[in-house]
Amino acid sequence: MAFPPPPVVASAGGNGADRTQKLAKLMRLEIYRYLLVHPPLTRNLLGAHSSRPLHTAILAACRQTHAEAVGILYGENTFLAHQTMLTSFPRLRVGYPPVREAAAAARIRRYHMRVRLDCDAAYDREALARAFADVDELTLEVWQAAFLGADHGVLTLFEGVRGVGRVRIYGSTTGFEDYVQWLRRVMESHDTRGCLAW
Repeated sequence: MAFPPPPVVASAGGNGADRTQKLAKLMRLEIYRYLLVHPPLTRNLLGAHSSRPLHTAILAACRQTHAEAVGILYGENTFLAHQTMLTSFPRLRVGYPPVREAAAAARIRRYHMRVRLDCDAAYDREALARAFADVDELTLEVWQAAFLGADHGVLTLFEGVRGVGRVRIYGSTTGFEDYVQWLRRVMESHDTRGCLAW
């Protein structure tokens, strides 16, 4: 038995962007996530591009796509904080150019920062508090050149940061694990009066 050919539907002359807007919004958001969100940072991905490229050209498809997708690009990816300028000029990965536009940088809600313990920091407590207060996620990768070569002194600069949704501190924390857990709780709290003193 032969099947009849599918019916031919006349096109209204719409382009690809028009057809995309007819998809259910939840489906469009999932497509944007697939195109615009990198997998979480791992030690192996810090210095390299992900195997899956970003497709940022989708943001130029139309105004509605840009409005729906730009928050996903900047809000759901984890960006590398600059080593001295913190949330100024963050980058998605080492191989990507930094985000230079202030409006785009203001949308970034997740940061990853490498913190070297055995050198003087190029930032102060107030700069850290301004930069990272109330972000959704902050990951601190702690390292030092020699095992047990430094204490947690540089991490004390982060004690003024408050309101972070999720803090993760890992790396060279041997000898001050309890302090790291306390610092994580302090940074996730909204207490600014110092009730959580170490």
